[in-house]
Amino acid sequence: MARYESADQWFDDRSKATIEKDPSMNAVFLFDLEGAGQYTLEIVNGETTWTRGKAAEPTCTVKAKEKDFLKMASGELAAPKALMLRKVKISGNMSQALALSKFAG
Repeated sequence: MARYESADQWFDDRSKATIEKDPSMNAVFLFDLEGAGQYTLEIVNGETTWTRGKAAEPTCTVKAKEKDFLKMASGELAAPKALMLRKVKISGNMSQALALSKFAG
């Protein structure tokens, strides 16, 4: 798993990644990262579009401090532990949140 130094580095890596498409998936994820800003992942019929900032009304929002999110994205902090410790907060469609790992790395 890659080690990320900034949210922008993570965003650039994810936006270039090849992701297995799920044509039934339609969602808008907003990553609201304190200290870094907002990033949007929009999935329409399995096709992904990454945008800096809030691009559309989110169906699922992930909020965290940039440093905590980067630990999770780099594999240094497990997602369930991050949620239990309230390092990461998720709101909106929880079934979509469960599928997020294959898109957000």
